[in-house]
Amino acid sequence: MQVLDQREIQRKGGLASRYPTAYIIAQFLKRYNFGRVLDVTFGVGRFYKIQRPKLLVGADIKKREWIVVPDIFIQKPVWGLRYEKQLEQLQFDLLVVDPPWGQAQRRTEYSEVVGTPEIIIEYAMKLAKELSIRYVLVHYNKLLKNLDVVENVAFKPWTRYLNSQNTITYFTLYKV
Repeated sequence: MQVLDQREIQRKGGLASRYPTAYIIAQFLKRYNFGRVLDVTFGVGRFYKIQRPKLLVGADIKKREWIVVPDIFIQKPVWGLRYEKQLEQLQFDLLVVDPPWGQAQRRTEYSEVVGTPEIIIEYAMKLAKELSIRYVLVHYNKLLKNLDVVENVAFKPWTRYLNSQNTITYFTLYKV
């Protein structure tokens, strides 16, 4: 397991300094030559600021003000994507899932509407199998069990005003 401290990435300067998680995603995209990506929790598209794939399809429950504009955007939760005919016609190298697992997940009503991180990941894995996507990249604060890990990067965020020494998130590439 590779451990990356946010300060290490920020020392590189440029976009890596502004978007450290995008730097990690860019490394995965380059190393494994992932050119066709389906991101089922797209958010604002920050992950693709440094390295944009050839085909980027984003899906989320809400359209936000994007940093990176996807080629196709589908406004649905991950479990609603099973019925999207246009996805069946596309071939993807990678499915990316970054479920909301921070403060918002502690509110019960939020979890009931959006789904818990575990439910979102579970449906993402099912969707990957249905669409014959061989790799799933998960950004989460826990490692998933009973899955084939290809690569795992532990990311230690750091801020001047927040003691985050024990906070680690994982960027884990799983083979489906």
